[in-house]
Amino acid sequence: MKRNIKEISILFLIFGAFLLFAQETKYSFDRGVPEACKECGPCGSDTNNQKPLCICFEKLVFQDADIQAVYALLADTSGINIVVDPALKNKITLKLENVSWCQFFSLLLDLYDLRSVQKEGYLYILANDKYWTQKFGVIDNIKKEKGLQPKETRIFRIQNVSADKLVEPLKTATSDDAKIVIDAQSNSLIISDLPEKFPAISAMIDSLDILGKQIEITCQIVQIDKSKLDELGVDWQGS
Repeated sequence: MKRNIKEISILFLIFGAFLLFAQETKYSFDRGVPEACKECGPCGSDTNNQKPLCICFEKLVFQDADIQAVYALLADTSGINIVVDPALKNKITLKLENVSWCQFFSLLLDLYDLRSVQKEGYLYILANDKYWTQKFGVIDNIKKEKGLQPKETRIFRIQNVSADKLVEPLKTATSDDAKIVIDAQSNSLIISDLPEKFPAISAMIDSLDILGKQIEITCQIVQIDKSKLDELGVDWQGS
């Protein structure tokens, strides 16, 4: 009983998502939907005539269908060669009416987090995560994911040195895509970066700011000592 309720809930979610998708007639080109789909209108449109990718299905019903078989249908009806990654084991459960080839193709990519890659003579379907790992490597994939994390913006008021003097040293503590803006009027730095970067950024700013104060004090002491020696008639340069 619980399983039936869960399956019904999933079907309602899929159907609701499809209704919204079908009304907007937008395709996930960023996931690899063929560019030819840009020429396709909604089902029943005159612009769909004589265009293989613009064909419409009156009804599509799948119940725990192998993903390989579903893409075989898409290949047969479009004349496009489609190769599915053997690692994909998804089971497709969908019931759709009056849906175009492009809409169905795009919906599969979105629902099952897939990617379509144009190869020489065919489309290759694989998991989205696997696509990014192959394209950028594991390390770069992690960097990409971090790049999608929300950033924070914090303001640091510098007390003892000019704020612009800290920009270059701080680049060793910030992310590659961090932003550092100088507010010369308040002698402050406005920094946007990942939250986990700010402890190191704050520590470096404190260190450099204190160092600037120490340098200033040292210079004052040297000047005082020299003037006192002059008053006493001491030849501080040596004879």
